Amino acid sequence: MFGNTLAAEDTRKNQIVFLNKRNIKDRMLEKSADQAFVASIGIGKHGFYILNLSLPANRI
Repeated sequence: MFGNTLAAEDTRKNQIVFLNKRNIKDRMLEKSADQAFVASIGIGKHGFYILNLSLPANRI
C-alpha cells in the first residue's frame, strides 16, 4: 500500500504465483484475487501480489 492508494494495473503482469518454486498461472486464483481487490481498487483493475505456495506433490 502506498499512502492512501493501492497499486493497481490494467494488466495482471504484477500478479505472480509460485507453486513449489515454479511460476504458475491459475484462473481460480486470479478470480479470487480480483474479488479480494475489487473493493479497494475497483472493477477492471488488478492489484499487485506475489504468492509463494508450497504443497506436497500428491496434493497438487
